Amino acid sequence: MSNERFDRLIKQNLESVRPGYQPSAWTRFRKRLPLGFWASLLPYGGWLLSALMLTGWMTTLYTLHTNQQVIKRLTKTLTVRTDPVKMNPAPPVPTVSTHRIDTVYVVQRTVVEHRYIHEREANIRTSSNQLISQARPTNEPANRRLSRSERQGDSTRLGGTPGESKSLVAPRPTASNTHKPDQLSRNNTSGHRPDKPSPSDVVTSNQMRQITPSPTKGTVADSVNRVSTEATAAIPIDSNQVLKDRPTLTKVDSATQKPAKPEVIPLAAQPAKQSRPPFRLSSLQPRVGVETGATLDGVGVGPAIEFFPTENLGISIGVQASQLQLEEHKELRDFNAATGAEFVEKYRAFLPAQYDQIKDISVRTSLVSLPVSLKYYVPLRRNWSLLFQTGTSFDVAAYQQVRYESYYQGNEQFHSFEMDAQPRFFHNFMFGAGVQYRRPRISAQLSPYYLYDFRSIANTPAGNNVGIKASVWLDLFK
Repeated sequence: MSNERFDRLIKQNLESVRPGYQPSAWTRFRKRLPLGFWASLLPYGGWLLSALMLTGWMTTLYTLHTNQQVIKRLTKTLTVRTDPVKMNPAPPVPTVSTHRIDTVYVVQRTVVEHRYIHEREANIRTSSNQLISQARPTNEPANRRLSRSERQGDSTRLGGTPGESKSLVAPRPTASNTHKPDQLSRNNTSGHRPDKPSPSDVVTSNQMRQITPSPTKGTVADSVNRVSTEATAAIPIDSNQVLKDRPTLTKVDSATQKPAKPEVIPLAAQPAKQSRPPFRLSSLQPRVGVETGATLDGVGVGPAIEFFPTENLGISIGVQASQLQLEEHKELRDFNAATGAEFVEKYRAFLPAQYDQIKDISVRTSLVSLPVSLKYYVPLRRNWSLLFQTGTSFDVAAYQQVRYESYYQGNEQFHSFEMDAQPRFFHNFMFGAGVQYRRPRISAQLSPYYLYDFRSIANTPAGNNVGIKASVWLDLFK
């Protein structure tokens, strides 16, 4: 009877009996197992996870509260500084024309020789002499005669020559025009011819001629008023002289003056709506690194990349290759008891055709996984930060390398083969917290974590586990 058949029969007999399970038996057997101190920590993994999550939650709330207070203070400060100034409308400024308007008075002196003066002209002369004496300066006598040089100066100011002033003198009356003076001479009671008028009389008669009313312009009184008005307005006024200390009325030429532009009150500049900037990879602050994870069952390493959607929130994705701890079994029954599967049935395709005994079985499992983590960073000091992370690991592929020894008729043979194992794509959760040390472009992280494994891949031990992660990161953009 071979050993395998004997084992199979013993197993069948034991399964047929199936005695009841006693907890005390497991307690006695548990003390003899070669387990370390860490096994006693596994039942308290939930408490540890709860403590880490509570600490991270409280720290996050405190950080958010502090940030909100800072944002409120900054908002108040910006509102005060960017508040548009209410500008009071300026009082209307009187429009002052820069167009120069000067008044020029042209004085024409006409010397007319009169041979006969009647009584009405004498009365008019008397009234005009009074007006002229009022218009003259006080230091100038009324009967002052105009010299020849003055008359030449007056004619020169009028734009003429001394020779032209002589042409202003009326010519002597001809024979056809002397019939009216002859009639006047007949009415004269003196009976003798009047003397030739003096120069002062000539000037007086010239001024009298200027104020003599015409039948189409008005009476003598209107002429006198007009002369007095012109006498007071004889002083030219420069329109550019404007009194600044009190409002004045300025004469404006409506034909040449341009309409004044209405005063425009500047409004507060409104911020233009900024268009959304195009997406750039540098806005996510990507960084690449090497991440290593170690658990009680194996070690893994691989590249990873991390993005920062916000300032303190990071998402890391990587590829990690890990090897689980080597499983060694002395006999077939040890392998069957540890894995719950028959070694002969599972690996029949790789067994020799004839064998008497199989011993020293070793199985090494390798995994290729995609770890995904969500990290939140809380700044502590200048270069140190506290991080909280959670995530999972998606198993993509699993490989097993099996070695064993077979005996046939006393001959020993060594066998080795490799096969694909069926992985469980999603089978665990990870929770952890740690610290980060940051330099200008290089960062280092160290984070212990708790692994909650709710199902295992084929031929691997199942159950919760603890581990630690260490990683080094390099920023892609400054």
